Amino acid sequence: MQAIFREFQTGENRYQDDPVHTYRNNPAYKINQRILASVVGAIAVLLPFVLMAGFAFFGTCFYQSISHFYYSRFFGDVFVVSLAVIATFLIAYRGTNPSESRLATAAGLATFGVALFPTTGAGCTFSPVTGRAFVRMGLGEGSVTQFALPGDSGIAAFELFGASGMLHYIAASVLFGFLAWYSLFVFTRVEKKDRKRGSNQLTETKKLRNTIYVVSGTVILMSIAMLLASVLLEKFNGIVISGGLLDYWTFTFEALALWAFGIAWITKGRVWNRYLLEETEIREMRKTGNAKPD
Repeated sequence: MQAIFREFQTGENRYQDDPVHTYRNNPAYKINQRILASVVGAIAVLLPFVLMAGFAFFGTCFYQSISHFYYSRFFGDVFVVSLAVIATFLIAYRGTNPSESRLATAAGLATFGVALFPTTGAGCTFSPVTGRAFVRMGLGEGSVTQFALPGDSGIAAFELFGASGMLHYIAASVLFGFLAWYSLFVFTRVEKKDRKRGSNQLTETKKLRNTIYVVSGTVILMSIAMLLASVLLEKFNGIVISGGLLDYWTFTFEALALWAFGIAWITKGRVWNRYLLEETEIREMRKTGNAKPD
């Protein structure tokens, strides 16, 4: 248990460079990681917009949560593939500190859980709606195919298996928790290159990046609080947040959390190695032939 807690560092010298950590002294690898971080951040920012476009232009339902788009034809695939790309990057991500890498791997596994275990319920206020649901089928006597619809077989229409929804919620909670931690504690760590030469003061670029990280982490935490509030109100007080735009309460705060996550990682990636770079990072790029554009 102590080993797990050691991964969550909060001191002034948290998540410092480890001299023996793999790739730590490889400028080309760092540059490639920054590019990938920007790409993954862009996917997270664009995903809610793409799903909303599916509703606006392709006649799909505007589901009550981003997770419910799992059941949409075509856009369900967009949802799963986007999360799979983000998960793969997080698992493969290697920072300059072992704890940073392990936390990213945990977040990646949680992202796969969100993609693989669908949430429950139709998630759509419109009826009828074209979408994907789960039914039971089997081969009867004489090779005649038999279908068991959800209402007849006792299974929920939008439930992969009994514990699927619970696993989805657990994975989503772990994911958003890790994303907030990364923004507030991992990305805001201060390294030698982030200080002005001959001074203990942060560079202006680092101050700006840290402001973006703190705002992003705060937005993620606020989104988690709003999502949790809706669950607790329904469970303990029987109050369901619904009616008009309130039907999309979950979608709204999931989208905000994704946008905050995406912006934080785009910032971490120095916006495709073009902006928010420190002088030492610019020199690394020049050494590898990837000089910062004028």
